[in-house]
Amino acid sequence: MKQIQLKVIIAIFFALQINGMYSKTAIRLNGSQENDLSFYRSVKYDDFANRFGEVRWGVNSLTNLRLRTDIGDYVTFNLAVNINLLSGLFTDSYRALYLAQTGSQMLSVANPDSIYNTYFGIPFYYKSTYIGGFELERVSFAAGNQFFNFEMGLIRLSRGFGYAFSPNDYFNPKNPYNQKARPEGKLAAQMTLYPKDMWKIQLFTVAPDNPLESRGWGITTGASTMFSVSRFNFEFSYSLLLPEIEYDKDPKDFGLPETTRNDFSHIAGFSMKADIEIGFFIDAIYVFDHKVFKTGVMNGRTFNGYEGLQAAIGIDYTLPGGKVYLLTEYLFYGPAALTFGESLNELYSGSTSWDELSPVKRASLIDTERKIGTFLRHNYIFNMIRGKINDYLSISGSLMFGADDLSAVGMISADIEPVQAFTINVGFTSFIDKRLFGDLYEKGELGYSNTGMYNSVSVSTKIRF
Repeated sequence: MKQIQLKVIIAIFFALQINGMYSKTAIRLNGSQENDLSFYRSVKYDDFANRFGEVRWGVNSLTNLRLRTDIGDYVTFNLAVNINLLSGLFTDSYRALYLAQTGSQMLSVANPDSIYNTYFGIPFYYKSTYIGGFELERVSFAAGNQFFNFEMGLIRLSRGFGYAFSPNDYFNPKNPYNQKARPEGKLAAQMTLYPKDMWKIQLFTVAPDNPLESRGWGITTGASTMFSVSRFNFEFSYSLLLPEIEYDKDPKDFGLPETTRNDFSHIAGFSMKADIEIGFFIDAIYVFDHKVFKTGVMNGRTFNGYEGLQAAIGIDYTLPGGKVYLLTEYLFYGPAALTFGESLNELYSGSTSWDELSPVKRASLIDTERKIGTFLRHNYIFNMIRGKINDYLSISGSLMFGADDLSAVGMISADIEPVQAFTINVGFTSFIDKRLFGDLYEKGELGYSNTGMYNSVSVSTKIRF
């Protein structure tokens, strides 16, 4: 009888604890809703000689909803979803994904033993005037206190201090072509320790990019530490990348490109931000790829050593009065698919007229020995100026310049905030290279030949709630 009474007392105790914990539950819901109407002057591929191109339009409506629930003092649940409605040119990405997945399904029929060529469903639906998409952006829980925090789920692993270029943000590099792009999450687990004030240590593990892999290939694990001293912030990181396929196997046996990682890789990173009279930052990583070091070959060429380096350096400054902000950044991108002196033609096998094909169609011509990364070349410079006219209007201009082939993307925009939490943005973007002055000049990475677009105009609204 005493044992039964003891069990009843313990059960009541835990019930009271759980009730007390949930009585402290706080639920917060916020988000944003964006609408974008864009007009692009694009290359007319069925009439390539027509240099005016054709005008294309698109409408994009994106609703982001974020839910945070604090359960007691130590547990938090996070959920963020995107509801994306697309029409016109914004559906191009879905068309490309559909074609890619349909092609992979055909490959899986030819090679049914390869799980790397398996068809994946695309979460979208079709209506009379739009294509809709539903995306989970964040789903995670976190538990901890002032000494540690553990988080697991679909989370954002953010590294580095760069604005346009941040090599340390290896798992989700920034998109310098689209400063409004939302950062994606990774299915991962992360433990954060707080030994002292202004110092934290993180241990993390990231699931493979191939979600069907169950044997451990492709997992990434690592550690980082961040601390601050006076006006200086420092970050050091290390990541171990496991092979994407069975160790030392030939990627061709799996129907994969030769650039597929079949050996271990290490990434050592360092980032520093100084907030002195001007803001100054350095952000760099070096990738030690066993496969490349053993073979001495990278992207079909002799490996020279600098290909493992990605490094950015930049400064920013706010003029007295706080109304004008200036930023400049330089990036050296070592693992470029094209090295010094090579033209864009080198990317494509047996074709010098690839620019007469749409980007979707030309993808099948890419040389499988060359790994296409965030950028195609080595040297880039990003400049931006932003000015606040008054409490309702601010304007900005930016230029991303590819120094290797003298191509550029220029952007001008104005933000109007008639009321708090509601913004109207008007923007103009132009894609520039030397071919604007004649066909004899080299095709540039950031020019219309490669991007397929001459310029664009957009009007968007954003409301935050």
